[in-house]
Amino acid sequence: MKKLFLIAVPVIIAVLFVIAVLFVIAYKSATQIENTINSEALNCENKPLPEGDLAFLVIDKTEKLPLMKILNTQLDVYPYNCPYPLGLFQAIENDREGVSQRVIEYLNSSQH
Repeated sequence: MKKLFLIAVPVIIAVLFVIAVLFVIAYKSATQIENTINSEALNCENKPLPEGDLAFLVIDKTEKLPLMKILNTQLDVYPYNCPYPLGLFQAIENDREGVSQRVIEYLNSSQH
């Protein structure tokens, strides 16, 4: 099951990445960060990822977001066999509206 998870999440992210690039939907995706409906993708703990978390991951893959600035926290620890820093999804969950707004501000800024 763990191998399936390690394959499924990167494949889903890759597909979403291609869609985002083709349709240039970074700004629309930023508003989707607030979406809490669970997707079929699983996080490293085998729990369903909300669609908003997937939207965040797609934007991060395409735009390389400054995570510390966007999430207002420093994420340094990567669990074994997990490509995402410890606390990433909790930081998004704790402030979805704020994270969404800061992503939009970053995309609109000259830093982008």
